[in-house]
Amino acid sequence: KLQFLYLIDNPVMVGPMMSVMLCAAVAAAAGQPAHLRPKGGGACTTGLDCQLNGACEAGRCVCDAAWTDAHCEVLHLLPTPPGAASSKAYPPSQNMSSWGGTVVEMNGTYHLYTSEMGGHCGLGAWQHNSMIRHAVSDTPEGPFTAQDEVLGYFAHNAHAMLDEAGRVAVWYIGSGSPSGNHPYISNCTNGTTPLPTRRAAAAAATTAAYDSAADTTTWHVRVGQTPHGPWTTQPVVCNGRCKGPDNPSPTRLQNGTYMIASIFRTTSSGGLWGYTLATAPSMYGPWVKIGAGGQNWSIPSVWPPKKCEDPFLWQDARGGFHIMNHCYGGYGDTGGHLYSADGLAWHQSPVAPWNATVDHTDGSSTEYLQRQRPKMLMRNGQFTHLYTGLPLHNKNDPFPWQRWCTGSGMTTPDCDLTETHVQAIYTGA
Repeated sequence: KLQFLYLIDNPVMVGPMMSVMLCAAVAAAAGQPAHLRPKGGGACTTGLDCQLNGACEAGRCVCDAAWTDAHCEVLHLLPTPPGAASSKAYPPSQNMSSWGGTVVEMNGTYHLYTSEMGGHCGLGAWQHNSMIRHAVSDTPEGPFTAQDEVLGYFAHNAHAMLDEAGRVAVWYIGSGSPSGNHPYISNCTNGTTPLPTRRAAAAAATTAAYDSAADTTTWHVRVGQTPHGPWTTQPVVCNGRCKGPDNPSPTRLQNGTYMIASIFRTTSSGGLWGYTLATAPSMYGPWVKIGAGGQNWSIPSVWPPKKCEDPFLWQDARGGFHIMNHCYGGYGDTGGHLYSADGLAWHQSPVAPWNATVDHTDGSSTEYLQRQRPKMLMRNGQFTHLYTGLPLHNKNDPFPWQRWCTGSGMTTPDCDLTETHVQAIYTGA
C-alpha cells in the first residue's frame, strides 16, 4: 500500500554512484542530438542509476528502445523532415492555434484530443477560448483533420485514454463555459491574439486566485461511446480532495488499478508547487490521495529551482513509476522527468529528457523558445511518438513578422501562434 512519497533531489542523499551519474548526465546534455548519442554504457549499481529507463547489467546501463545516453536519461527522438512547421500534427490551418494533446489508436485510426484556441485566437487567450477538439488521421504523425467538439470553452489540457469498458475518456480542466473574469475573445483573425487583448488576458490570469473550489482546477471527464462521441460528463468520485489539483494524468497500473498525477499550486505565479497523487480501483474512483500528513501534494514542491507542471504518468514494464513533465526552471522551459522504483521515493533527473531543439533529417535543426505539454503514444507496449505544444516562433526566425518575438511571446505582437507538434520515438525497428 502506498502511504508516503517524497522527492530525492540532492545527489549527496543518494550516494557516490548517483553523484557520478548527475555529473555525466549534465555534461552529456550539451552534446550530440538524441539520435546520435551512445545508447547506455554508463556505470550503475541498480536500475535507478539508469533512471528506470533501462536495466543495470554487469555494472552498465542497457537502455530501453525509447531512451538513450549513458544513463538512459534522454528520450530517443528521431529527426523530423526539414522546416519549422514540418511536424505539425494540428491544426492544419495557419490561422489557428492548439496546445498539445493525446492520441488514442482504435482500429487503425489515430484520434487526437487537443486543446484548440477558438475564434482563431492564439495561446494568449487560452483561459478564455480553449476548447477540446477531436481530430483524426490515418497515421500517428498526422496531419490530423478536425472532427467533433468534445467540449466548448473553457476546457483545456485534454488527456485521453480508454476506460475499462473500451470507451474514450477525456480528462480535462475547465467546465465547458466561460468564467466571469475570462470572457470569450472574439477579435482574433490569424491564429494570434491582438496585443492589447492578450495583455488584458494575462492580467486577468495573474490576478485570478487559484480557488480550490473553482471549476478551472477540478478534475472532469468527458466519455464517448465511440471516439466521435456522443459525449457525456462522467462523475469522478473522490475520498478526499479532487478539487485544487489541475492537469490530471491518470494511468492504468499493472495490477488493474489506477493512479493519477496532477499538479497542486497555491498561487498562479509562485508559492508552493508539487504533485498530488491518488489511486483508485476504477478510472472514475473512488480516488484516495496518497502522501504524508495533511499536505495537498504527495510529491513535495520542486520549486526552486525547477517549477514543473503538465504531468504525464506511466508505469513501465518492470514496475517502475515515471512522470514526464514540463519545467520552467533549470531545464530551460522544456521537459522534466521524475522516477520511482516503488511509487514512494521519487528522484528528479538533472537533465531534460527532451529540449526545445528539434533535429531534422537533413542535419539542420530548429530551436524553439519553449516546448510544453508532453504526452506519449504507446503501441504494442512501446512508446512511439511524443506530442508537445510548440510556439511557431523560434530562434531560426522562419517568419519575418516574428523577428521581435522573445520569451514566451505573451506580451509581444503576433507571437502566440502555437501548434501541437509530433516527433517519432525510436522503437528498435
